[in-house]
Amino acid sequence: METRKRGDTIIGSGSDDLPPLTAESTAKLAQLMTDVIQVACEGASASGLIPSDETKKFLLKRVSPKNTLNFDSLERYWVVLFDELSQILDRILAYQYVVQYRKVLKSGPNELLMAWQIHSQSLRSGELYIVQDRTSEFLKFLSYVGRDCGLTISDQTKAFEKAFKKTFERRLRERHRVVHAHERPSWESRIISLSGQTSPLPEDAIKVLLLETFEKTIPALQRVSSQLGKEPPMSVEAVEKIHEEGAIKEARLMLDLVAKAVLTTVGLMR
Repeated sequence: METRKRGDTIIGSGSDDLPPLTAESTAKLAQLMTDVIQVACEGASASGLIPSDETKKFLLKRVSPKNTLNFDSLERYWVVLFDELSQILDRILAYQYVVQYRKVLKSGPNELLMAWQIHSQSLRSGELYIVQDRTSEFLKFLSYVGRDCGLTISDQTKAFEKAFKKTFERRLRERHRVVHAHERPSWESRIISLSGQTSPLPEDAIKVLLLETFEKTIPALQRVSSQLGKEPPMSVEAVEKIHEEGAIKEARLMLDLVAKAVLTTVGLMR
């Protein structure tokens, strides 16, 4: 990440230039944003500045009507921003475990495993969408509060949405397929739906579907691994490892996109 001022202490970077997926890195990001906003908010209140009507609208989405009485001035708006960003970052930290819950459920009844198989597909893409949507709204709120407090703000909402959708296009597209019945299901959807069937299907139909999936998926994984100079997966365990590493990579990509958007908004990053 290219930054200025305190940028080199933002959240660190891993071997592939993505931030590490740790509580320390997310806490550092939230604190950097808070350091800037808290000083600005308290200074604005001391100068007699009050929140704009647009800023108040964003606040009403996040606190109860009774609690809004505590936000007549800008002094404590940083608290709401800190809480909102922390919730988003906690979801990003938790995302990597979406593909690992099944390990705990293996000892459960078959009905539980069947339910998990159905839910897991929408859970992963759903979490991505939550991070996208909540971060976009957070960036708008952050921009309004920052401007009210006299900061020079660079609203990153649209840039973040564009970058996020481009990065996670396939998973967000899969979410659309699962939700909308008029969409032709992907191979992934078909296999997951098949595993969740409560009524028996013809054995020959199952064999054809599994064979077609194997012919498309495994060679593709082996081809990509070879291109990356890695050992191609030759077992179920190897494929599972790729699956889990993929979730970690996606979480780090999310963290990177959120960090860049937040820090650019408040002027800590170019």
